[in-house]
Amino acid sequence: MKYSLSLLFCVLLVACESGGHHEISFVNNSDRDIYVDWSDVYPDTTRAQWYLMVLNAESYKILSHNTSTKALSVDKDSWENTFRQGIPSDTVMVFIYDANLLEAHQGHSGRLYDFVIQRYDLSFQDIESLNWTLTYPPSSKMSKMKMYPPYGK
Repeated sequence: MKYSLSLLFCVLLVACESGGHHEISFVNNSDRDIYVDWSDVYPDTTRAQWYLMVLNAESYKILSHNTSTKALSVDKDSWENTFRQGIPSDTVMVFIYDANLLEAHQGHSGRLYDFVIQRYDLSFQDIESLNWTLTYPPSSKMSKMKMYPPYGK
């Protein structure tokens, strides 16, 4: 009984301490402002309501040479649980948009994908190996990861 209670206490302690990651840091190392969004419906790249990013710039826009944790955050759960329960393909797509283009075309019809300057297709292991930090332009650590255009192009 004493052993069972000790084991239960250890399991609960680890569960409480390992609440998971609720955000992925995104570092904009470029000279331009960007918007960042993500989708878990891989490989479907069609996106609707792109104007919501511009209307919620405080969450999605990352200024030149700045870092944000808001654009790639999950509110109700951790990324670990999101991957485990809600991403059957084990791939999340991260879209990086040119802020000037997106803002200039606000209110106009157009395909959101026309404004994408980079797309990362990342697995849970990819994100973990990057220590929960993504960069634009992609870092050398990301060179073997799936992205469009490919690394170095």
